[in-house]
Amino acid sequence: MKVLIYDPFSCSGCRTCEIICAIKHSKVSNPRYSRLRIAKGDSERIIITMRCQQCSDPLCIRICPVGALTKDEKTGVIKINIERCIGCRWCIIFCPYGGAGLDITTGKPMFCDLCGGDPACVKVCPRDALHYVDIEEIHI
Repeated sequence: MKVLIYDPFSCSGCRTCEIICAIKHSKVSNPRYSRLRIAKGDSERIIITMRCQQCSDPLCIRICPVGALTKDEKTGVIKINIERCIGCRWCIIFCPYGGAGLDITTGKPMFCDLCGGDPACVKVCPRDALHYVDIEEIHI
């Protein structure tokens, strides 16, 4: 399984990843439609990404009252059945990582889908702060 890795020491906070994500998924150049978000602390030196972590036991799936969320066991991607979703936002509220976003047009959640295995954010990052790697390659 592959995962999206973020290097906070390389990130400049330019938000290019947010823009390309919004364009790819919503056809608009507006970071509010991005499936990942850059968050800066009071100090401009503190920069983190907020995105779906593809948890092994996702709370968002367990908390959904209508069963609108599923996990692709091969890719780890959380999938949403928009027709089934009632827009309660519990998945957004209870995500411990701030990983689900809100589609301001539909009022329903948005999750990173890793662009079907070819994340656009990784390709456009000017500082090489995002990587899409096999989980087996990660050395801690």
